[in-house]
Amino acid sequence: MLSSALAAALALGSPHARAAAPAKGASGAEAPATPADSAPAPAPADGATPASRGASRCDAAWSVERLDEDERSLLRRACLGEHVDPAEMHKVHRRLLGGDGWHAGTLAWLVGPQRVRRWSWDRKVPEERRTRPPAIDELQRKIDSKLGDLASAPEYRSIRESPAVEALLEAATADEEPEDLPFDSDFLRRLGIADAMIEGNRLLTIRSDGLDSLVVAFGDARSTLVRYFGRDDMVILGKHRFALVAVPEGTPVTLVGSHRGQEVPLLWRSVVGRNQAVWMVPVHQSCVSLNVRMGVDDRLFVDGTEVPALVDARGGRAVDQPMILSRDLPFAVVPDHELAVLTCEGDDACAIRYLSRIPATTDRPEPRHLCEPFRLDLRPRERQQVAIVRTARSESCRASPLWSDDVGDRVRTFFATDPHHRARREVADVYAYAEIAGALASLEREINRGDGKAIGPDRGIDSSEALGTVAKEAWRQGLDILMTLEVQCIPRPNNPEEHTYAISATMIGVDEIFGRGYYGNQGLDLQRFIHTETIAFDEPSLQEASLAALLDRLFQVPSSRFIHDRMATFYRDPLHLRVGSYFGGDNKVPETLPIVYKRFPLRRRRADVGVEGRLAIREERRPPICDQLARSERVDRQTMSAIKETLERLPGRSRTSSLSRSLAGADRSTSPRGAIHRRDIVVTWPGWYLVVREDESGEIADAICVDARYRRSELWGEVMISGGPLFMTYAEELSTLMGRARVGYVRYLFPGLGVGVRGGYGLADHSLSTGVTSWQDLDTLSPAIRWQRHSLMLGPLIEARTRWTAVPFELRARISPFLDLGLISLAQVPSSLKDFRGKATSNLIIDVDVGVDLDLIFGYSVGRVELQHGLLLGVMAIDDAPYRTAVTASEGFAGVFGFTFGVGAGRSR
Repeated sequence: MLSSALAAALALGSPHARAAAPAKGASGAEAPATPADSAPAPAPADGATPASRGASRCDAAWSVERLDEDERSLLRRACLGEHVDPAEMHKVHRRLLGGDGWHAGTLAWLVGPQRVRRWSWDRKVPEERRTRPPAIDELQRKIDSKLGDLASAPEYRSIRESPAVEALLEAATADEEPEDLPFDSDFLRRLGIADAMIEGNRLLTIRSDGLDSLVVAFGDARSTLVRYFGRDDMVILGKHRFALVAVPEGTPVTLVGSHRGQEVPLLWRSVVGRNQAVWMVPVHQSCVSLNVRMGVDDRLFVDGTEVPALVDARGGRAVDQPMILSRDLPFAVVPDHELAVLTCEGDDACAIRYLSRIPATTDRPEPRHLCEPFRLDLRPRERQQVAIVRTARSESCRASPLWSDDVGDRVRTFFATDPHHRARREVADVYAYAEIAGALASLEREINRGDGKAIGPDRGIDSSEALGTVAKEAWRQGLDILMTLEVQCIPRPNNPEEHTYAISATMIGVDEIFGRGYYGNQGLDLQRFIHTETIAFDEPSLQEASLAALLDRLFQVPSSRFIHDRMATFYRDPLHLRVGSYFGGDNKVPETLPIVYKRFPLRRRRADVGVEGRLAIREERRPPICDQLARSERVDRQTMSAIKETLERLPGRSRTSSLSRSLAGADRSTSPRGAIHRRDIVVTWPGWYLVVREDESGEIADAICVDARYRRSELWGEVMISGGPLFMTYAEELSTLMGRARVGYVRYLFPGLGVGVRGGYGLADHSLSTGVTSWQDLDTLSPAIRWQRHSLMLGPLIEARTRWTAVPFELRARISPFLDLGLISLAQVPSSLKDFRGKATSNLIIDVDVGVDLDLIFGYSVGRVELQHGLLLGVMAIDDAPYRTAVTASEGFAGVFGFTFGVGAGRSR
């Protein structure tokens, strides 16, 4: 029956004929089988119609990544039985035969259970040759016509009982390769086939014990041939079944066998250069447990075979079942299996969402019946899944206070709280960090970042393959973004012990790789998928604020943030303001950014702008709104609304300033939409300031509080000199030279008002050139006399000072009453001047006076000290009565005009 059917010449079908409805015609592209050869497909077990099952099989053409989109469409149309250009189909046949993996097996779709042959010709082959089958097809028909009688015809008994056939059957029973093959050129001659047909061809002896069907595909530059074999087309010898196939020598050949109990076809590929036995040693079967979660429009294929999925409770589709795959020991010729997930939103085309290989060789120990898990999570997610696979700290940070251990936790907290990010992404819990980290490390080695070596296949693996390995492993686990973070410390040139800090982040967009056609024929442009950004900052405390601006850049989130938390600085020091921005849309990145700042009042005037609240460490009062700004949710809409209302209610006038775009290396972004703007500003007066960044619409994008601190206390020392005409007294002819050295301490209750204490030492050298008059003592006129007064002075003080930063100096006024404990030396006063000496019997007398000083001071800062130049106006011994002559040595009432010079050292809280 079969031999008679195969012996008949195959009629050439119409160009528009379908494989399932053969008709005679003139097309040389394909030859449909006769009706006798056509067999209805078995009814599918799941209730699907044959047409739908065929469409499902043909949809797998969209996953043949070796072909471009047009070629995939052509293959699918041919699979569905539509007419295609024969020459174009020949190109597709040739590419598939030369492909890897299961792709050549797609040619089996062209014949399927319809039991037809299909061939195609190159355009350069003459038309008269393209109207008939290739010569090898005629040889195969002759072999088929004889094989039906091989198992039973008496004339072939000698062949059946030959030692070579017996050795073949023994080898098949033992699952071993035969030493010699009985089916060769001599065998074909014994079948009566002419040498002219045998020359240049070889025979494949295919063990087909477990096969329900077999498709053979081969071809050269001129033509390709695809042939279907059913079980009736195979010869039974002993207890074994074989298929005998003739193929041209030196031609790539693909065998696709439908194996019993195995959903995925068995595949064999090789370039045949001799007579060969195939599948004499059966490949092992391995169990893979598929645990796949997909979207509602996704479909799962393994080697072009669709795996049915069920709708899960979350609205997606799920595959949770074992699958038997053919796998062999290492070095066996079994192509890798390919798992593909296609997203099909209509009938026109499907897109590859995921593609991965399952190795056909395994080194797993026995027993092999244990299913290997394969987990894949492609469920639609409301938020991007970000995996931080590594955090590191550069070697230069060993001596710095900056750590990297908590950077990952900072990112997690930031994504959970920041309103720009929390609805879009989250840090994922990764099941296999080790695999991803290992793949990422492999990628970094292969692309050789920074060492100047070449990138490409001549180094053993190209960067596209390495990146694909990372991406597929991450995509399998449901990840969208892979991120590494590194903390860097750069010593400053003028002081190597101080550092400038930076955070560098590298992001691999796994979702971008799969969303931008990684499986096309063009190589990967790494710049499209690997993004690196760096943000610099001056203090370790700014790490979190810098990280926020860095993540905005990486994820292209339009924002404008201060790269600061709450700031504290000395009010005369410049504020180093930096704003990190990412500008969305087509807006040009501006060269300047405006900011607005306003001062809080010193005293509480209204509840909404008051200064309640305490800083836990320093016990300083601060505005309550600044507590909100110190937290990570400071850009929350509710917080920004409160900031706007506070800014409007604060008394006084708002001040504006413009920040210029920074061109420093660490401030530059790899994205043309990212920028850092910076400027140093000096506030007008000590106190708390609210600094806000408003966008073009007037909405507040970010805000910070600045504590412009003044020195709450000051310790200073001064010297004063006076004398001559600057020392004024009623006594005539009295000459005095005076000097003082004093120290003081001031505690400032308000920026411009302080109280304190002052004390020190003073020396006054008095001389009276005319002596004293006779009525004072017995002598009518004494000679010139001289005496000194050594003083210890102590008293309180009140100081008022300006702190206006518009000028680089300050004016102060101090008033200080003091107690003067004096020790008067009379060694140079004659003892005969008893009244002048005050009846003192010794040369030393003690005198207590009271005085008051007023200091007018001009001061300026040099580094950490304050230089003070002053003018002193004072009154000494206000408890003594003034006399026109020097009555006694202890009478010291006088007015003092002196010059002072002081050095102040304050400690800022």
